[in-house]
Amino acid sequence: MISAVKAFKQKTVILPPATEKQKRLQHSPTVLKMLGSHAGADYVLDVNKYCDLMSKVGQEFEDKFIDFDKLEPCVAFTGNQSMEVEIKEISEKMAELLTINPVEMEMEIINLRNHVQLKSQQHSQHFWSPVDTEN
Repeated sequence: MISAVKAFKQKTVILPPATEKQKRLQHSPTVLKMLGSHAGADYVLDVNKYCDLMSKVGQEFEDKFIDFDKLEPCVAFTGNQSMEVEIKEISEKMAELLTINPVEMEMEIINLRNHVQLKSQQHSQHFWSPVDTEN
C-alpha cells in the first residue's frame, strides 16, 4: 500500500504546466482515451480545472499519508532485517512509531540481526510463520 500511495502522489505532481491539452494529459491515458473515443468530450472537459483538481488531490494525499514517509524505512527493515541500516537510526524511528523505549528497540534489533535461526530462515517463504498474530 505504501508503494501505491507514493506512486499516486508522484503522478499527481508530474502533470506538466504546458498549455496544449495533449501535453497536459500525457500522464492521464484514461482521460486521453475518453477524449478520443467520445465526440465532443474535449469541449466538456476543462483541462486546466482537471489538472488543478489533480494537484489538490495530490496535496490531500500528501497531507493524509504524511506518516508513510516515517513508516516506509521501518516496513522495509521489518521485511529484510539483513539490509544495511544504521541500527540506532532505525531503532529510533521504530520506537517513535510504536511508542516504546528507543534503547529497548535498539537491543531488540541487535538480537534479531544476530539470531542464528532467523538468519537461516530469512529468505524462506515461511519466515514470519512463528510469529503469534494474536499479539
